[in-house]
Amino acid sequence: MKIKYLVCFICCLACSPLALAKDVSAQQAGVEYAQNEMDSAEQKYQNKLRRVADSEKKLESVKKELADNRQQLQAAQEEKDAAQKRLTRAQELLDQAWQ
Repeated sequence: MKIKYLVCFICCLACSPLALAKDVSAQQAGVEYAQNEMDSAEQKYQNKLRRVADSEKKLESVKKELADNRQQLQAAQEEKDAAQKRLTRAQELLDQAWQ
C-alpha cells in the first residue's frame, strides 16, 4: 500500500512541471491577448482624440466665420439704414417740389 502511495506521489511530482508549463503558456497567451486588446483600445482612443481635436478646430473656424458674418450683417444693416434715410429725404424733396 505504501508503494502505491509512493508511486502516486512520484507520478504527481513528475506531472507537476507539465501542469506548470501549461499554466505559464496559458498565462502568456492571456497576457498577449490583453496586450492586443490594450493596443486596440489605445489606437481607438488616439483616433477619437484626433477627431475631437479636428472637431474643435472646425468649431473655432465656424465660430470665427459666424462672428465675421455677424459683423458684415451689422455693416449691411447700417448701410441699408443710411440708404433708407437718403431715400426718405429724396422722397421728401420730390414731394416738396411737386407742391
